[in-house]
Amino acid sequence: PRELSHRTFRRDTAFTPRVAYVRTTGNDGTGVASTNDATASANPFLTVLAAINAHHTAGGMDGAIIYIGNDGGTPFVLASTAATRTQSHSECIITREPGVPRANARVSFGAAAFRARFGATGGWLRFYDVGIDRTGLLQIQGEVASTLQVIFDEVTYVGNSHNATVNNANAQAWFGGCDFTSLGASVLNSFTGNTTRCIRNCTFSAPSGIEGWLLL
Repeated sequence: PRELSHRTFRRDTAFTPRVAYVRTTGNDGTGVASTNDATASANPFLTVLAAINAHHTAGGMDGAIIYIGNDGGTPFVLASTAATRTQSHSECIITREPGVPRANARVSFGAAAFRARFGATGGWLRFYDVGIDRTGLLQIQGEVASTLQVIFDEVTYVGNSHNATVNNANAQAWFGGCDFTSLGASVLNSFTGNTTRCIRNCTFSAPSGIEGWLLL
């Protein structure tokens, strides 16, 4: 029988999100994840991975925000974490830095897989208002014991015709308000666990060799 996915809600009347900035001028050794935006902005990271690790060390991934700065022409690579990052009730958001156009605030994956390892029993990751470049066939990965929910919210996805699903068998994907270009034919397929849960209000450039059963 069909069931709703497990969700946990926490009400926190005094919650201030912890933020981290990723910029080409950043330094992974001196970067800071902080609830004080000015402090975080003055101490950016060079890589997304270092920002994730800093959030984990500072208290976990619940409600963590990672701002992507101007990439200078080369998207910031999404690199895998080495061990489970603490997350129990609130998603991590990767989004563009305020004032930076989406076209210049990009992350990439595919040449290597992005294995986030969020949460011991299931993680949540949202890409919001940011650019994503696919650079190869490898995927965003969850864990056997910790299915990763990946939400693509108003992102520009440039597939570069790489013909592979976005997520692996231990991750589920949600797409809303996205703009897809150079899309490979199998990117949105669902099989053997790597479910595409929702595709809503997205625009697509027609991929070559698109499979006839896929209706958009």
